Amino acid sequence: MRNDGRLHRDFGVSPHVGAPSGTNAIGTRALRIETFGGLYGNNPSLRMAYNAVDNLGPSADQPNLFIGQSNALTGPWTARSAASGAGPLAATGNRTTATVAPGPIASGDEYFAWYSTYPICAAPPAANSVTGPGTACDGVNFTLGLANAYAEAGIEYQWESADDAAFTVNLTNLGTGCHASDQPDHGQVLPLHHLLHGYRR
Repeated sequence: MRNDGRLHRDFGVSPHVGAPSGTNAIGTRALRIETFGGLYGNNPSLRMAYNAVDNLGPSADQPNLFIGQSNALTGPWTARSAASGAGPLAATGNRTTATVAPGPIASGDEYFAWYSTYPICAAPPAANSVTGPGTACDGVNFTLGLANAYAEAGIEYQWESADDAAFTVNLTNLGTGCHASDQPDHGQVLPLHHLLHGYRR
């Protein structure tokens, strides 16, 4: 590979080295570049194409797609390309690493795989502590908080409320707002169950 007109370095490319692993790595295959003596001079750029074989998942699950680089197929991965931006991912396409990365590449193996800032195919962590009163009075609003909710773009939460464990009444996007609950007359109090779900858009 002649990358500055003066230096010559040998390299080999093995485009099918198995599925990458590690945090935020996605897809069914990674690219391996094996260099002998390293790549010096001008920083090289790398263009990777993807299609259905890469199995990147439903387009709605891929709002940000990068090329990730690691010296091991198991990561950790570092994003090397510009973000794909918001919106659905096309069925086929490509990304190119920035001109200032990944080089210079040291001797040995370097792996390049698809990388997302979102943990794909994983449910958001639960909001494991719901703040609010333990009891409620007839006609009095109360506030429920989203303590420890997963704060990341693309995640939204929905309250479910019911007077039994069936959770059949949905309160969409209630957030930390007030929720009014009607109680029967004569001072009878029934349990009111609240459950918080996390959804990835």
